[in-house]
Amino acid sequence: MGTDTAKDPIAVVEAEKIPEVCRAYLSHHIRNELTAILGFTQLALGRNSEVYRVIERRVRHIVTDLTRLGL
Repeated sequence: MGTDTAKDPIAVVEAEKIPEVCRAYLSHHIRNELTAILGFTQLALGRNSEVYRVIERRVRHIVTDLTRLGL
């Protein structure tokens, strides 16, 4: 979405400089909210809904990116 992906490796290295207490805080709260989004979407639309599946893929992509940053 407009990000220079060639800089991804640099971002990963720079993310290591984020203090562990900050990484843990960010990881905990972002993952909790992503889980809530999936839960509410599943309740509202059902797991077999195409919209749910699209949202689930996007959430999993976010989680993958967070993991690469050590979050």
